[in-house]
Amino acid sequence: MKNTIEILIDRLGSEKVHFKFTKVDGTLREALGTTNPELLPLEAKRGGDRKTPKTGVVNFYDFIADGWRCFQKSSDIIILE
Repeated sequence: MKNTIEILIDRLGSEKVHFKFTKVDGTLREALGTTNPELLPLEAKRGGDRKTPKTGVVNFYDFIADGWRCFQKSSDIIILE
C-alpha cells in the first residue's frame, strides 16, 4: 500500500494536484502543482527557474506561486480534493 507522499508523487506526474505541505520552517504551504510536462506553462517548459533535483526532495511546478517549488519527502502532506 502506498503512503501519502508516494500517492502525491504519482498524481503530480499525471495531473494538477491541490495539496498542502509543511515547509522546513514549520509553516504550512498550499500548492496546486504538477510535474507533468504537458500541463506546464510554456515558460516553465523552457526551464524557467527549475532547480536541480536533490535527494529527498520533490520538485514541482506550483500554479499558485507561478513557479517551481519543492518539498522534502519527509514533510507532512495533506492532499486536498
